Amino acid sequence: FRVVDPPRVPLSPSFPNRPLLMSLVMLGGLGVGVALAFLVSQIRPTVNNQSDLHALTKLPLLGSVTMIETPELIATKRKGLIRYAIASGALVITYGALVGFHFVANMVTA
Repeated sequence: FRVVDPPRVPLSPSFPNRPLLMSLVMLGGLGVGVALAFLVSQIRPTVNNQSDLHALTKLPLLGSVTMIETPELIATKRKGLIRYAIASGALVITYGALVGFHFVANMVTA
């Protein structure tokens, strides 16, 4: 046998398109999260005011209890919101770093 054209290893993969795949995974994950939150809100609905409760149960309403937000409760809610913001920012920064690293790595090998 005589080899006419020896095999070569390509410098970049032909499939999948990594930035597109990472973007689709990111959007898909966010979409599934939103859909799951919506599904849970529909399965376990909450009643927000007295008129909604009366319309839902058709029973007389004798009274209601208001929620008093103490400074400790407000601080706890604020900490939870800050944690959520940090986690969301970390997700976006990680995504940006991965896509940026991919583009930089392709520029170096090209």
